[in-house]
Amino acid sequence: DLSYNPIDMDFPSIGNAQNLFDLRLNGVGPLTSLEGLEKATGLMRLDLRYNAIEQTFPDEILQLTNLRTLNMGNNRFSGPLPDSFGVLNYLRTLRLGSNSFNGPLPAFGDMNGLTTIDISENTLQGSIPSDFLQRINPSADIEINLAQNRLRGTVPEELDRFERLTLYLRENSLVGLPDLFCNNAEWNDGTVGRYGCDAI
Repeated sequence: DLSYNPIDMDFPSIGNAQNLFDLRLNGVGPLTSLEGLEKATGLMRLDLRYNAIEQTFPDEILQLTNLRTLNMGNNRFSGPLPDSFGVLNYLRTLRLGSNSFNGPLPAFGDMNGLTTIDISENTLQGSIPSDFLQRINPSADIEINLAQNRLRGTVPEELDRFERLTLYLRENSLVGLPDLFCNNAEWNDGTVGRYGCDAI
């Protein structure tokens, strides 16, 4: 953990660090490139928040196939998100909020363990896919934060399959919420059980 230190960091010097499991570099500087990071193939947790990384979604990340937790929020990433994150088979937590990612929202349809997604405060467009998180266990505790994007249309009723879902959708252009959501008593930490769809 080297967070919030003024480190002049470059990843080619990381070498073949297969035994490095947890790397936290939030708020270091200057950190502008991830070239070479793919050599740390054992990484399970990676935290790169609050840096000045200005590029599209890094190919290096998609080579870290042991990742469980990835946090790249509060940077300057832009462009579309990958069509598939399927190579990250163990990923549980994905936090990409407060960047400039655009294009469509991926369905993450090939992921079976992802339980936390934060892509808030970007410029994602289009609708929420009907097959969004289709392979996730419906009894798992799920958190989805899609707030402050440019999503439109109706929220797909297929999300009703989740028993315990926390769903953040504020500040988009969504025009419809299925009535059947209003009966999910355990959604949004139980507030839907008390206030119905007003809690969403």
